[in-house]
Amino acid sequence: MFNMESIGRRIAELRKKANMTQMELADNMGITFQSISNWERGNTMPDISKLPELAELFDVTIDELLGKESKLIKNIIEGKEDGHAADEEISVSELVEAAPILKPETLDEIIEKNNLIEKAIDADKKEDSMEYDVTAIRELLPFLSSDMINRYADKFLDEGIDISELFQFMEKDKLTEIAKNKIKNGKSVDEYMLLFMSKAAVDEIAKEEYRKGKSIKPYLSRMSKAAVDDIAKEEAAKGMNINDYLSKMSKDAIDEAAKLLLLNGKDISDYLLYMNKSTVEEIIKSQFESGKDISGYLFYINRQTVGEIAEYELEKGKDIKVFLSHMKKEKVDELAERILQGGMTHKARTDSVSCEAAEKSDINIPRDRITEEYLDSLNGEQIAEIIKKAIANGEDISEYVPYIEESNADELVEELLNKGENIEEFLPAMSNEKIFEIAKKALGKD
Repeated sequence: MFNMESIGRRIAELRKKANMTQMELADNMGITFQSISNWERGNTMPDISKLPELAELFDVTIDELLGKESKLIKNIIEGKEDGHAADEEISVSELVEAAPILKPETLDEIIEKNNLIEKAIDADKKEDSMEYDVTAIRELLPFLSSDMINRYADKFLDEGIDISELFQFMEKDKLTEIAKNKIKNGKSVDEYMLLFMSKAAVDEIAKEEYRKGKSIKPYLSRMSKAAVDDIAKEEAAKGMNINDYLSKMSKDAIDEAAKLLLLNGKDISDYLLYMNKSTVEEIIKSQFESGKDISGYLFYINRQTVGEIAEYELEKGKDIKVFLSHMKKEKVDELAERILQGGMTHKARTDSVSCEAAEKSDINIPRDRITEEYLDSLNGEQIAEIIKKAIANGEDISEYVPYIEESNADELVEELLNKGENIEEFLPAMSNEKIFEIAKKALGKD
């Protein structure tokens, strides 16, 4: 194939040798100076019809201009329409080289008159190494007209030859036609082919396959959200899971599908993360009111809603331990006061209240009952108070440190330092500023 950059440099050299500007050359040839600029930069090549004129202006031969001899180019310029003399057989390799400067119509005509497609098919069948094989012809694809590529595809399909390399050069309508014929004949559509088809065509084919009871998974990545939504909702209405469709569905469609699945008695926990929060809360509240276990759903609803549910459960005399870590701290303590005032047993109280509320009511919470679930429900000030008491009692405080806030940790450390106590336990919770301050003081003493 002709080297466009090399030819561009040659045109520039010849123009400068002739003492001409790009604009002057363009005026002489009746074209824009941008065309000349693109030639010289190697972005495009002169059309074959311009070569004789360009060679004449620079007083060189066409071979000198192109940097190589091309019988095909000479034949076309001399008016031999089919590109070769009567006693000559065209070289595909030469045609490939000349393609960048030939008009698509000219290239189509040469291929047609020389039966190059038929020769390629014959060579492919024979597994011949002739230059007329399919691989050689494929190099011409970027330069062929759409009509020729479509004919090329039809002939290759008839012969059972792979046409995947044609996909990117084919018109979308032609690709759709081929895909529909494949489906009609009970064959699957190549996923690579789908990349070059319109979403509307992919949607149509996928829906047709779905109606036949076949999987549409191969089509999902190229389908529109609207089409995926429609099919997923149909599946949900049948009580079928929609896991394969989630990443391509809209939130509103997932909401609708989830409600349909619930009506079919199906678990929707896999879909909650993909749904609108308002719908999730609506569904969970409905499940709760129906007397169903919602403990596995608490992560997906806001703390206020959890608090409302917990309060409702408490009024019915039920244990609310499962709700604690998902509630607002203020709500935990509010409900704790109710529990304490309600005369519940020691165990029930300690299972349900925050440490601070329990202490205010003179309830002695055993050391082993202050667990993670309670710590998650407390604020920084409350945890700081627990740590102070634990230190005063000589207890291990390591399990509390991950729950303490920086400001509280810094304050506690200051108190401990004043008492000459060890602060190593608090290092992970302290601010960098406080650590730096302490380090400077220590170094100053040394």
